Amino acid sequence: YAKEQEVIRREFAMGLDDPDRQAGLLLFATAYQRHPYRLPVIGEIEIYNQLTQEQVMQYYKSRYVPNNLTFIVVGDVDGEKVHQQLADFFKSYPEKSLKPVFVPEEPPQLGRREAHNEFATELTRLSLAWHIPEITNPDVPALDLLSTILGEGRSSRLYRHVREQAGLAFSVSAFSYTPGDPGLLGVDATVDPKKRDDTEKLILQIIAEVKQAGVTADELMKAKKMSLSHHLDALTTMRGQASDLGSNWLLTRNLSFSRDYLTAVQKVTLDDIRRVAARYLVDQNLTVASLNPKGSLGAKQEVSKPAAVTEIQKFELSNGLRLLVREDPRLPLVSMSAVFRSGLLAETPEINGITRLTARVLLKGTKTRTAEQIANQIEAIGGSISSDAGNNSMSVGVHVMKPDLKTGVDLLCDVLLNAKFPEKAVAREKEVQIAGVKQEEEQLTTVARNILRQALFTDHP
Repeated sequence: YAKEQEVIRREFAMGLDDPDRQAGLLLFATAYQRHPYRLPVIGEIEIYNQLTQEQVMQYYKSRYVPNNLTFIVVGDVDGEKVHQQLADFFKSYPEKSLKPVFVPEEPPQLGRREAHNEFATELTRLSLAWHIPEITNPDVPALDLLSTILGEGRSSRLYRHVREQAGLAFSVSAFSYTPGDPGLLGVDATVDPKKRDDTEKLILQIIAEVKQAGVTADELMKAKKMSLSHHLDALTTMRGQASDLGSNWLLTRNLSFSRDYLTAVQKVTLDDIRRVAARYLVDQNLTVASLNPKGSLGAKQEVSKPAAVTEIQKFELSNGLRLLVREDPRLPLVSMSAVFRSGLLAETPEINGITRLTARVLLKGTKTRTAEQIANQIEAIGGSISSDAGNNSMSVGVHVMKPDLKTGVDLLCDVLLNAKFPEKAVAREKEVQIAGVKQEEEQLTTVARNILRQALFTDHP
């Protein structure tokens, strides 16, 4: 228990160094005053440090009970057999009394809210958000389409006007967060600190134009098609269908909710878009939050000079190994990757897939460590180790905090120099890889892309 506590504490610490995460937390903590959505999902470190093992065990016993559990099974199965298997498995686990969970309602926002903080970053993260109803509200389909029209894709209004034409933002997008309780419709932008105010003004101007004149028929039709496409894409795999059913049940208690939602989306009119924009996107319902470089707030404050990021340094060893180094002291984090030329360009039809298989098995044990020891050692310091394969390369990477650099280097070197490729692990990963190939064959876009590649690159790897 103590070991896992420390791992989670390191996860807390890593979140504190992530500007995007901190910007999101600032927005929700400002927009919500009473509802739990104002709190980070991982929790508060002060409360976490007070939890005892007994409290965690008691929570587990009180909440992880059959009558608080939903199973979703989708695929080539016999429903009656699955039902019988679950019934047999849980027959010794009786239903238990569940204490109701009180979730306070968020009161209506009666005035504009703003929060502007400083952080160790070079760019400003700007967010504007308005409260909107829960997912079952009849206005949500129109609000979701409005979000798509405003900021999804390179043809959206915000992208064209704020990023491309005005050149105010490096990135800009809109979102519609509609969970089981009332959510938010918002706009996120990454900007130069000096352009934050101008970006906010232009975003609000575009919102005002939609409220006044509405959107075009072409914009609405495109948004409807994008919505339908996203939902259908999610249903092309068994996992996607299971996720859809689970969300429908947990959020709405209506297994056909997605179908009803898509029907409602197709019925949304131009007047509906303008109506919801005028109703919800108002100043008294607006929250503005920004995370800015240190020293950039306040007209009289001197702008602090960011920590220097050096140019990339290249070294070549006598054995031909190339080393690329870029020093960046802004955060106490270190990432290391070893990249090899391989992939499709190094494979033949007889050994096709061997690069990916090699990458999968690399972390399954070395001469000095088992796979479990590798995982335990890297996770105990809040780090990560991974391997990957692409069309032209294979890589092994380690991500750790600066104090743990020696441990990270030791693990990376051990994997690169002493990998054992256990026979059992190779056999198991081959099964997984073959299953992945079969799963891809269920996805229409993947099948079409593979056929196109074969036609375009007949004799090329």
